[in-house]
Amino acid sequence: MQFTLQSHQQGFKMYVKSLYPDPPPVPDLNVHFLFFKRPEQVSWPDYPIHINPETDERVMRSEFISRIEALSTGLATPISQGGLGVDPNEIIAIMGENSSVGVSFLVPATVF
Repeated sequence: MQFTLQSHQQGFKMYVKSLYPDPPPVPDLNVHFLFFKRPEQVSWPDYPIHINPETDERVMRSEFISRIEALSTGLATPISQGGLGVDPNEIIAIMGENSSVGVSFLVPATVF
């Protein structure tokens, strides 16, 4: 990996090459798979992923993933079948409070 630095002084250029090897290429990977569906995650214990400091409500990882899957299904399901009929190529915006419910809405909106 090589970078070119240019100065405000006319004609000054310096080429910089890292002393370390180039990093491996980034695999083409779906972020939903990366966060929730990797094979080693099956053996992970169920743990709180969000704790509401005001109510001490705890949302466990398994419940959080179930919410994400349900919301993703609801977004993509056709209106004729009771869903919202959002096309996967559409860009949508969701506004909500900073809570475990709000976070559950954001994740499927970005990965479904």
